[in-house]
Amino acid sequence: MDDDLFHSFEERYRNATTSSATPEAELEEVMKIKMVKNFIMYLQDVPRFGKYFNYGCHCFKENGKDFLKTLTFGKAQDRSDQVCQDHQKCHHCIKLDYGHQCKTTKGYKFEARMDSLTGVKYIQCEDEPGSCGKNLCECDKALAYDLADTQGIWSLANHVEWGAFKGDQRCEKWTPPKINLKSARFTAQLNPAKHECCGDYPRRFPFIADNGEGAEKKCCAGNIFSPYSHECCDNEVKEIGMCVGSYFPGL
Repeated sequence: MDDDLFHSFEERYRNATTSSATPEAELEEVMKIKMVKNFIMYLQDVPRFGKYFNYGCHCFKENGKDFLKTLTFGKAQDRSDQVCQDHQKCHHCIKLDYGHQCKTTKGYKFEARMDSLTGVKYIQCEDEPGSCGKNLCECDKALAYDLADTQGIWSLANHVEWGAFKGDQRCEKWTPPKINLKSARFTAQLNPAKHECCGDYPRRFPFIADNGEGAEKKCCAGNIFSPYSHECCDNEVKEIGMCVGSYFPGL
């Protein structure tokens, strides 16, 4: 099968990078996709980038034009699709953690090499630990490694163009509930949901810490829990009162 989608992107990349009329946002987008594409193809046994364009509900939707949208809709169709969704969550946390000072199109330092003895290829992120560039690189690196690990379970049936996957039918969009102006719940709209992130990069993901209606969640070493019934004890979630050394006055 000819990788027509790869060739189409390469043409788009050439046009964008050679034309002085290309909008800055589009230029940044194609350069970002090019970088991630190189990561992915470098680690694949059979490099074919088009297999991930318009794949499932989350992989490079609209031939990559939706790549920088941090959250797409629908249930992941398989492990490869889940990897793409996890990458979006990682990018979303970059935005939550660093704000506008860290664009997901930002460049970063990395090294890609192959071990001369074992033949194993690797990618190493080289920016300062904890920096925007370092964590952004870790997000993209994890995408490449995880897609390499799941390339054997890639399914033609989940490809929009090569396999006629019906994303508009299979990837259900979330619809916000209608607001009853007479309901007490309407007052909660004045207190918007609070989003935070949990876990370490690149396995960091967003969650709703406060839904605006009094329901809270907290993070403990990559796990989400309700503070009303559980607590975090030395990076482990336990029922309230089960932490070693818990003290109950009057008992």
